[in-house]
Amino acid sequence: MVTKPYCSLQFNLVCTLTIRKSAAWIFTGRLVYAMCQWLILVVVAKLSSPEVLGEFTLALAVTAPIVIFSQLNTRAFVATDAMSEYTFSDYLVLRIITTMLAVLVILFASIAINLPYAAKATLLGVALFKAFESISDIYYGWFQKQEKMKAIGLSAILHGVLSLSTVVVFMMVDGQISAAVYVIAALWFMTLIFYDARKQPETSLPISSYSFNRMWQLTKICLPLGFAMLLVSLNINIPVYFVKAYLSTKEVGYFSAIVYFMFAGRLITGALAQASAPRLSQYYAKGQRALYSRLLLKLLVVGAILGLGGVGIALGFGQWLLTIAYGPDYGRFSDVFVWIMIAAGFSYLINFLGVGLTVARLFKAQLFLNLLSAFTVVILSIVWIPANGLLGAGRALAGGIAIAFIANLSINIFVAKSFVGIRRQVAGNMDATFKE
Repeated sequence: MVTKPYCSLQFNLVCTLTIRKSAAWIFTGRLVYAMCQWLILVVVAKLSSPEVLGEFTLALAVTAPIVIFSQLNTRAFVATDAMSEYTFSDYLVLRIITTMLAVLVILFASIAINLPYAAKATLLGVALFKAFESISDIYYGWFQKQEKMKAIGLSAILHGVLSLSTVVVFMMVDGQISAAVYVIAALWFMTLIFYDARKQPETSLPISSYSFNRMWQLTKICLPLGFAMLLVSLNINIPVYFVKAYLSTKEVGYFSAIVYFMFAGRLITGALAQASAPRLSQYYAKGQRALYSRLLLKLLVVGAILGLGGVGIALGFGQWLLTIAYGPDYGRFSDVFVWIMIAAGFSYLINFLGVGLTVARLFKAQLFLNLLSAFTVVILSIVWIPANGLLGAGRALAGGIAIAFIANLSINIFVAKSFVGIRRQVAGNMDATFKE
């Protein structure tokens, strides 16, 4: 009678410590990586001009949705594939194929978009380093499933430090970013080959280890989630497109630099979400609703605290913080900063709610939710940006993400209340899919 509670307590303690250690590694890696990416913006802002910063951030805004869609969010599928229904080679080969297609789409986009030569060169360079990062990302999914978070953290640190060092050197030499992005691409390719791939024992890709039939089935399952992630990226980048259309590349630089602050809290929420996803997946697969709901609720509390803290900092120290980070020109947009942090607060909560929908395999629901949010951002951008400039862009972003939060929360509540029934229904649908 005493052994059972003792073992249960011991098991829960081990699980808690494992999640914390895993989250610590992911958080450290994401922190260093994000700090390096933010410092890149700081370096460009201080050693170059808002126009150059605008060209770079516009390239990121154009490539991000395309690359993210090509990923089909298969990293989350790898990490939560508790039954190992697919081999790692299935995931890797599919990611390589979709990444190559993404680069081709960006190439055609660079031809179609009316941009200066330097801006087009920057766009193609960003596409290359994002492509190599995307392939590393699928390795991260396998590391995450095995709870080898240290490998993810160290790889992210390498990516961040190498990219920042490269930009610092090139900014000090000529103040241009177009050549630096190609050096970053080469360095990230070497990181992929000599670090990420060597940490995964199945990278030799024997012919028998992957199947095009399985990859096609995987594509059909993950495609709705790929569209959902595309819309998540568009939600953030749609205001950038309208700022470029209605205002200027210079304004794109200002807005993108401010938006990057919203990713500070996402370092924590993203690390916790990724570290908790395998555990939530196991609770869901076993029908352990109480454990599942308790863990998800704890994550949401963390997200709420971070969101409120970010808004408070923006209200109290926004102008000072923007001036110190980027310069006096950026400090005059402190009112935009407040709206960006409101958007950030809702996005932190969505990070955790999205994990709940992913482990429940409700991919089509995520597609609908993000489509609704993207549509809202488009409408609000059209209405507010021409009349209010960057302030309108900040409000549009906050409004769209708020709509997504409300809808995500509603569906997660439904999942929690109908836990066992939904689990069996999803499992039955997946079984039927595989039989076909």
